[in-house]
Amino acid sequence: KAANPTAVTAGNQVTYTLVATNNGPSPSTGVSVSDPLPAGESFVSAAATQGTCTGGTTVSCTLGGLSAGGSATATVVVAAGVAGTIGNTATVSANETDPDPANNVATASVTVGTAAPLAIVGSVTDATTHAPLAGICVYPYLHGGARTSDPGVCTGASGSYILPMAAPGSYDVAFFDPAGHYFTQWFK
Repeated sequence: KAANPTAVTAGNQVTYTLVATNNGPSPSTGVSVSDPLPAGESFVSAAATQGTCTGGTTVSCTLGGLSAGGSATATVVVAAGVAGTIGNTATVSANETDPDPANNVATASVTVGTAAPLAIVGSVTDATTHAPLAGICVYPYLHGGARTSDPGVCTGASGSYILPMAAPGSYDVAFFDPAGHYFTQWFK
């Protein structure tokens, strides 16, 4: 079992590849894979090179028969939702007694980080001299709409600002100078 990628930010997808191999000495029938999803992962999709897969809180793939030395691959896609290290364990089984049951369980781990904070970053300069303008206050508005609940910020001596945003989207940003003059700019 392998995970790709092995490090993601919360909300992104991880693909687990599970290879069920019959190491012999006889053919196997009724081969199946069970992959209970741990807390922090939600099912997106599953497919197999043979047989069928169904998903939910547990992904189950019915792979059918495998000849001695044969293999089948199941691909499970999940969304990672909680920051931390998540271990995902799958188990393969068949109708026949396995002479080596120790290799029927495999775990792959993924490190899930938090998403980078959303922000509109910029600077305000004089249109003629291009000198930075300090004390310009910047406020977000929904594009073509009302002011958001996100806080405004004012530029420092460098004329730069970082405007934290609660959600991705399209915004108008209003700039106010100390004299009360303003202009807007649209960001997406």
